[in-house]
Amino acid sequence: MTEVTDDTIAERLYGGSYKTIKRYVDILANRGVEWGLIGPREVDRLWERHILNSAALESLIPQGSRVADVGSGAGLPGTPLAVLRPDLEMSPAWKDDPRRADAATVQLFDRSRR
Repeated sequence: MTEVTDDTIAERLYGGSYKTIKRYVDILANRGVEWGLIGPREVDRLWERHILNSAALESLIPQGSRVADVGSGAGLPGTPLAVLRPDLEMSPAWKDDPRRADAATVQLFDRSRR
């Protein structure tokens, strides 16, 4: 029997954008912890708890919608949704201080919109 992992599910879900979302996860797992965007215990469950949960919202959002991502600053759920659904007009909003947005998330977020 073939084991189905969160990574396998994400690869099927994201298709041609899998490398982009994988890179985002790698950034969160490293710099995200260093910068305090996610806790160190979250690294092992990034796919299940954060990426796939964010992607679960995708079917609830109509085609071409404008979406405000009001999150913690780590780009969740906005970045996984933007990578999965390039038709959405995503606007990240950081609750603490918009100038404090981490550069890795913004850079990935912008690239996913192209």
